[in-house]
Amino acid sequence: METMSSITKFFLEPILKKSPNSLETLNQGLLVCFAAYVIKKKQISEHDSYFRKNVQTNTEIYIRDLIYDVIHPNVPKELREAVDVITAENKYCDITEMTEFLLNNKLNIEDCQKIANDLAVHYYPMVITESITTPAPINELCLSILNPINGSFYDGVAGLCSTCIAAGRYAKERNGELFIYAQEKLEILCAVSTIRAYINEIEFSQILSGDVFTNPRFKNDFGEGLMRFDYSIMFPPLGSSWSDLEQTIVNDSYDRFKFSYALPKSNSEWLFIEHQAASLADTGRGIIAVSTGTLYNSSYSWIRRHVIEEGYIECIITLPSKILSYTTMPLSLIVINKAKRNSAITMIQAEGLFSKNNSTRVVDQLDKQVINKIVSIYNGTCMDQQIGRVINEQELLQNDCILLPSRYISSSSIESELGRVFVDLSKVTNWPVLKNISDKIYRGMNVSKTAEECPDGKYRIINYADIQDGNIILENLKTYHINADVSKYVVQPGDVLVSCKGVTIKTCVVPDGIHNILLSINFVGIRLNKEKCDPYYLKYCLDSPVGQAFLKGRQVGTSIITLKNKDFEEFPISLVPITEQKRYIAEFEKTNRYICNEIEQLHRHLIHEKWQFYQHLGLGEIITRIGEDYQDESN
Repeated sequence: METMSSITKFFLEPILKKSPNSLETLNQGLLVCFAAYVIKKKQISEHDSYFRKNVQTNTEIYIRDLIYDVIHPNVPKELREAVDVITAENKYCDITEMTEFLLNNKLNIEDCQKIANDLAVHYYPMVITESITTPAPINELCLSILNPINGSFYDGVAGLCSTCIAAGRYAKERNGELFIYAQEKLEILCAVSTIRAYINEIEFSQILSGDVFTNPRFKNDFGEGLMRFDYSIMFPPLGSSWSDLEQTIVNDSYDRFKFSYALPKSNSEWLFIEHQAASLADTGRGIIAVSTGTLYNSSYSWIRRHVIEEGYIECIITLPSKILSYTTMPLSLIVINKAKRNSAITMIQAEGLFSKNNSTRVVDQLDKQVINKIVSIYNGTCMDQQIGRVINEQELLQNDCILLPSRYISSSSIESELGRVFVDLSKVTNWPVLKNISDKIYRGMNVSKTAEECPDGKYRIINYADIQDGNIILENLKTYHINADVSKYVVQPGDVLVSCKGVTIKTCVVPDGIHNILLSINFVGIRLNKEKCDPYYLKYCLDSPVGQAFLKGRQVGTSIITLKNKDFEEFPISLVPITEQKRYIAEFEKTNRYICNEIEQLHRHLIHEKWQFYQHLGLGEIITRIGEDYQDESN
């Protein structure tokens, strides 16, 4: 976990109490920290003495004093410009208290770096609502995959340059020389990042402001095309709209967005992917973060097909939800390799490596052990079929170019009636599928569009809450008047109903003796060829660990988890002759009834013994038992 240093708390917290959530105060703190760094780095003892004397004589110190006496004479032009940006309207603020703290505590260079980094990680995100910093463990994972030691590194949505600074340090620790190029839309963040990079001694860096869609700042030597880089890591805003930029995107002069004319305007993630791919050299490698919807949404299937055929996607890694503090969405990392020349993609479902312990932050579980496991699967040195698998182009195309690892990982760990079990779905590939033994697989109706609830309506509709413990609670069904043809939604006795929305998958078999009951859009109905499969046999298969693992692996969505009709059509089922199906069901249900009855009798006996025990303790006259189940206890 990225914990805040004690030096930062002592330095900032007393000041922030006077002006909480103040960007101006944070900028002042950064500037004072910067000045202290410059004094120590340049060994300017006369300035140290000058400010110490001012503090001792109660002479006020203003921002302008630090700017013109310490910073401007001792730093290059880009840093002077950055300082001017963050102090444009407050050069005459009194910073005596901050300066006094720094002098009294005799900060060294490492202390200055801690304060600058703590400001970026813990304080600036509280006053700037944009996603401006990436957690250190995620940066470590990305850098371990790319291993950028020498060459050029690019981030087009840099925020506060957490990823760029981590990359610079990574290379420096390995005696490399990495040239950092960063672009950020907000000018104030560029200024803060420029100062922060300097304090962190990232010597070869250039940080420019501007929107990468409308004004990419890094051009090639001719100034006509994009500069291309050896490495890139980008964490763009998830699910952001690009409707305001439509004309610029469609008419992009750098020919980045070849398929923008058909992309939904509500999500710009594929545009960022195309921008990163265009910004990488012919042998360049990059990682970009996306939401899971980008990997499965049918609106993007054609562009997924295109990038699969181009062959530059090398790997996709799915991380759990809540791994980023600013969103509950699951996060996926796309690894791009421009030198790759085949369409196979390594799928890594890393969610299984994380604990479900709610007391530990998700990002803190991304420790070195988990990172090493993911990297070893990516490198091919360890292929754990329960976590990762290489998928060829044919299988990708057969699955509508869906790029979710959960669609392809053959083994799954799930909680079941048997406890936690591993299910190896690679062993069911030759089983019959449901569409070949069904007369009809149908989805329910959208009630809100065509139905009006009324007590004397002709139809009743099955909603999600109406199925409990595998049974339809018929008395709970609401009645509706519907002025439309609803014949395709009418359920029949023997239909198997399966919920297709929500995390929990409900199943039931429609009982005999019902009529005029319709299925809502929350369900899929399956009408079997009853000469091939008994409805209750299918229900047991759906409820089994194998059935649950298959269906949960097909679930997609962030806020609403869904299954498609095709997922049920392709459901694998282990068929035995129909007579044996009925015999197995009858034998199991008979045993199940016997065991349940025995458990009930044992439970009643336990209650009776506990009541007798309380009587012996002298509590019987104080407790009055209520209910007909207890009428015979006195006997």
